[in-house]
Amino acid sequence: MTTENPYTPPNADITSSDHAPGELASRWKRFFGALIDGLLIGLVTLPLIFMTGYIDRAASGTQSFAEVILLAVLGIVVFLAINAHLLKKKGQSVGKLLMGTQIVSVDSEQLLPLGKLIGQRYVPLWLVSQVPGIGQLAGLVNALFIFRDDKRCLHDLIAGTKVINYRPALVAETSGVNFK
Repeated sequence: MTTENPYTPPNADITSSDHAPGELASRWKRFFGALIDGLLIGLVTLPLIFMTGYIDRAASGTQSFAEVILLAVLGIVVFLAINAHLLKKKGQSVGKLLMGTQIVSVDSEQLLPLGKLIGQRYVPLWLVSQVPGIGQLAGLVNALFIFRDDKRCLHDLIAGTKVINYRPALVAETSGVNFK
């Protein structure tokens, strides 16, 4: 006769790690997330561009440098108005939310503070994109970096970020809310 109690719970360690590595988001998810973000910004800014006559001046090459900068600033303001809250709370833009992905630190896999995220991930390429010729080339190079094994674009390398499939527990860990 055995002395082992058949009703004893198993001794396996079933606790999960706080830093289980997140699965990298697919290139398609990243592409469609960026496309959605671009379309949203366009929905807001394009009517303004047409109403002010900027599109005609740009087509004829008579727009001023100040107009170009103002348009860039408008795009940034619209992007932040739409996405800042989500970026801060979940590491997501609207496009990333809809595609089920999020931005995390490549080292700790934690959400980054909003200021660091904007200042390191977005601002450098926003600035470079305003330089004629170089800006378009930088945008292309940035996008082509997605084909690296680690699926990190140039802006990810600059900011030390990566895009993973959404992890709700990560939001709970970083926001101070306990869902357990």
